Amino acid sequence: MLKRGLSVILLVSLITAIAACSSAKNDSADSSAPASGSGGGSSSQAASDQPSDAPKDVIEYTIYNDNFRTLKLAPEATDVVTPYVEQKFGLKVKQFLPLTDQPFKERLNAWIATDSIPDVLVLGKETADYAVATGEFADLTDYVADMPNLAKWFPDQFWPRFENDGKKYQLPIVTTGMNPELDSDPYYSGIPNWAIWVREDLLAQAGYTFKKLKDIKAETADQGKKPAAEDFAIDPPINTPDDFYNLLKKIQALNVKASGRSLIPFSSSSWSQFHLGTMFQFGHWELNDDGSVDGWLGSKEAKDYYQFLNRMYNDGLLDKDFIIQKDDQLQSKIASGQVASGIYIPDVKAARSNLQSMNPDAEIRYIPWPKKTQGKGFYDIYEGAYWRLIVKKDFKDMKRLMEFYDWSLSDEGLETLTWGPESAGLWEMKDGKKLFKDPAVEADMLSGTLGGKGSDYYGLYTINNQEPVFYSKAGASGLSWGNKYNPKSFIRSYPPKPDVYFLNQAYASAAGLDTEGKASYGDGTDLTNNVNGHYWSKFEALDVAKVLVPKPDKFDSVWDPYVNAYKKEVKYEEARAAMAKWFQANSGR
Repeated sequence: MLKRGLSVILLVSLITAIAACSSAKNDSADSSAPASGSGGGSSSQAASDQPSDAPKDVIEYTIYNDNFRTLKLAPEATDVVTPYVEQKFGLKVKQFLPLTDQPFKERLNAWIATDSIPDVLVLGKETADYAVATGEFADLTDYVADMPNLAKWFPDQFWPRFENDGKKYQLPIVTTGMNPELDSDPYYSGIPNWAIWVREDLLAQAGYTFKKLKDIKAETADQGKKPAAEDFAIDPPINTPDDFYNLLKKIQALNVKASGRSLIPFSSSSWSQFHLGTMFQFGHWELNDDGSVDGWLGSKEAKDYYQFLNRMYNDGLLDKDFIIQKDDQLQSKIASGQVASGIYIPDVKAARSNLQSMNPDAEIRYIPWPKKTQGKGFYDIYEGAYWRLIVKKDFKDMKRLMEFYDWSLSDEGLETLTWGPESAGLWEMKDGKKLFKDPAVEADMLSGTLGGKGSDYYGLYTINNQEPVFYSKAGASGLSWGNKYNPKSFIRSYPPKPDVYFLNQAYASAAGLDTEGKASYGDGTDLTNNVNGHYWSKFEALDVAKVLVPKPDKFDSVWDPYVNAYKKEVKYEEARAAMAKWFQANSGR
C-alpha cells in the first residue's frame, strides 16, 4: 500500500533491524509459513528461553526507514522482546534516523559524501534502485539462497521485481497476498487497503439502502462468524464514477450544516488523488490486453479521470483545500462532521469514535471501487511486498544480519515477537493453548488498548488501527513488519472475533490492487523513474491545480498541451517502450 513518503491509510509502519541466528535449528523453513507468500498454519510452538548461542560481540547499527514518519516503541524498561533478540543475535539498533523534508536522493548523496550512510535503509522501489546504483550497498544473492523462511513467505515469481541486473540487493518486507484459502479463516480479516469511504447516515439520507455495519457485526462477528462480501451490499449499487458523482450530488443537495459550515461532499489529501484514480484506467505502468503499455499521465483514461476531478471541483463536490491541507486539518474536518466522504483518514479509529459520539449513525463505511472499466486501474500492486531493505556493503557481519532477517519470518521468530520470550513470563500453556497470565495484559491485548499493559508496554506484535504494529525495536527491524497476516497471532488462542471494519475495507478495496502482474512501479531505470517522479514531485501537489481550477469547457485547452509537454520532458514514449520489454519478462502472468 502506497502513500507518498507513505502511506496509508495510515499507515503505521515500522522498521529496525536486529540480526542473525547461528543455531542449526533454523536451517530449515517453518511449516506454518505460507508457500507462495499467502496462507499458513497456526500450530503453537513455545519460544525458547534466553538464548545460549548468542554471539559474544554486539554489533550496533543504524536504520533509516522511509516509511517511518513516527515510530512508537515500548519503553526500554518494559520491552521484553528486544533484549532477548539482541542477546540472541548480538545485534543492537543504535539509532533510527528520523525522516526529514530533504529529498531522499539529496540526503543519500550527503551521506555518501560524509561517509555516514546508515547501515540499513528501507525504501520504496524507485529510491532503492537509485541507492543500489551508487555501488554502496551489498549484493545479497548468496545469502538469500540460505533464507528458507523468506523463500516460504515470498513468492518466487516476484523476485525479478526486486532485483538489479539479476542480483538480489533488495530484501522484501513481506506482505500476504490475496489468498482464497484464507477466506474461510475466521481469524483473518483480509488486507484493508485504499477505498472510498462514505458516512452511513448521509448515505441513508441520500436514498440508499444497506445493512448497517453495527448490524452486520451483531449478526456475524459477535457470533464468531465471518461476514461475506455480500453482507456489505448497497442498493442501488455504486458501480461507476458517474454513480459516485451522483451520490455526491445527492449528499450536497441535503444542505447539511456542520460546525456552522456547509458539508464538504468529498475531501482528502493531495497525494491520495493517485489512489482515487483507480476508478479509471489510470495509475502505474499497466500492461493492456492488446499487449501495449502505458501509465501515469499517459494512461488510457488519465484525461477522463482528471476531467472528472475538474468537474467535482467546479461543482463544489471536492474540498477547495484538497491540494494544500495538512493531515491535522483533514482529521479535524472529518472528526467534527464536516466531511461526507473521502479516501484517506489520518486516524480512522479516532475519527470514527468522535463522529459516533455526536451521531451514532455517522459510521464510516467503505464502498467497493466504482470503475469506468471493470478490471482496469490500480493504485497499488501486489508483488509480494512494497517496501524493501538494502544493507551497506561493509556491514560487519552480514551473515548474522541475514540469519536474523530469516528468523523474523520463522515460527519461533513470529511467536517471540508476538508473545514475548518464555522467560518474560507473560504467557502460559493451558489445554494446549498459549494464554496470557495477567487478566489486565490479556484484556489490553485483545481490545487493542494502548497506554496500559498491552502491546505498546511490552513491545509485542499486534494489529492496531488496521495496520501491523511492532512496538519493539526487534519487531520493527525484521522482514515481517509490513504483514497484516500473522499465523502466530495471540488472537488465535481465543474465540474468533472477526473485525467487521477490517473486512468492510478489505472487500471494498480489492479492485484497486493488481494481483495478476498487469501493473508495475517501473523497471528501476532513470528513464521510467523520471516518469513516476514527475508525477509525485511536480504534478501531484503543484501542477494539478492547473487542471482542477479551469471551467470544464476550458479543460481540454489546459490538459492537452500540458500532457504533450510532459511526455516530451520525461521521454514518455521511450519509457513506455522500455516498460513493454520489461513486461515481456516480468508480467507475472
